[in-house]
Amino acid sequence: MIHPKQASETFSGACFRSRGHPLKKAGLYVHIPFCLRKCRYCDFYSITDLSRIDDFLAGLIREIHLRSQDHDILCDTIYIGGGTPSVMSPAHIGSILDTLFRYFRIDPDMEITLEANPGTVDSRRLRELQSLGIHRLQLGIQSFQDPVLQFLGRIHTPQEAEHALMEALSLGGWKVGSDLMYNIPIRSRKDLTEDLTAMTRFQPQHLSCYSLTVEEGTGLHEAMNRKEFQMLSEEEEADRFGMVSEILGDAGYTHYEVSNFALNDSEGRFEHNRSRHNRKYWTGTPYLGFGPGAHSFVSSVRSWNDRNLTGYMQALSNKKLPPGGYEVLTRENRITEAIFLGLRTLEGIDVSQLRKDFGIDLISILHPMMDTIDIRPLMIVDETRVRLTRNGWAVLDAIVRRLIDRIFASG
Repeated sequence: MIHPKQASETFSGACFRSRGHPLKKAGLYVHIPFCLRKCRYCDFYSITDLSRIDDFLAGLIREIHLRSQDHDILCDTIYIGGGTPSVMSPAHIGSILDTLFRYFRIDPDMEITLEANPGTVDSRRLRELQSLGIHRLQLGIQSFQDPVLQFLGRIHTPQEAEHALMEALSLGGWKVGSDLMYNIPIRSRKDLTEDLTAMTRFQPQHLSCYSLTVEEGTGLHEAMNRKEFQMLSEEEEADRFGMVSEILGDAGYTHYEVSNFALNDSEGRFEHNRSRHNRKYWTGTPYLGFGPGAHSFVSSVRSWNDRNLTGYMQALSNKKLPPGGYEVLTRENRITEAIFLGLRTLEGIDVSQLRKDFGIDLISILHPMMDTIDIRPLMIVDETRVRLTRNGWAVLDAIVRRLIDRIFASG
């Protein structure tokens, strides 16, 4: 395969089809729709028939080729997610990377991320994946406690999670991250503290800590309808959110986005450990998605492939793009997303950029809100930026609703 470090010289733009527009550093996302077993909470598209991997790979290569003919973009991130990408062989992953480098122009300073399940990797597999030029490995650990893993339907054990994390970190040469859900209804505050403490002992460079959402059609949704468990209240969830932020902060992590933490170095810097690809989603940067169920966002148009591998393969076997849909974001849509996504980040909203993009004077609109006692502890406003405090992040949705109502009421 063509190693990522050699790619910029190997292709030097020869396979890049210019459309006469300025290049933008976009992201490329590849959805791998295979899992050994479907987790009880997962709403992403995946199947367990691994015999279809080779056919999927052939179709994916065709899709990448077809889409490359319509987009003039310079890419500096590749994210391979799922599903469980680590059920595919390193040779399969290498073929995907080869194809992306062949049909898109990749920035020399690029970043490749791969998701992996701890139950599907060992020392040898980790070394093979790293040899492909992968820069970041994101392990779906969720918990180190067996009852929690069984509740979620994860395939790995606590011991496998610890081993995978330890082995990945011991290799060096890449950044290792982990996922952890903080509002599992069967896990006590004490158990959550133990999970966080166990995670920080390893000191992975990145942590994604997010809230469990029970989606319709999942195994957990059926179990909840049978009254097998009850989700935490809003107050309990806000409490758990605060616990996570405080414990990880004390352990040397910067809470740089509602659900994301980056490890600080010896000088307190964390920027180099952030996920560059995920930041594209929060900043309105273009990205292209490949695979069934994958989404793309280019020039205010959000599009997606249908969540159906059979239809995906049928279209591509006829050299047609897979079926899907799209929506053109209205001005109101774009304003709402700019507010919501901006307030999710540590930097917050750039006031001058919002004025430039939409003609909105956010500071003037905020003044009446800042005079209310309930908002003051939740928001920080200065001449250049508006951002939320940790307590503000805990009630992000409510703040965004109030702010959006004021923006649209002001005309």
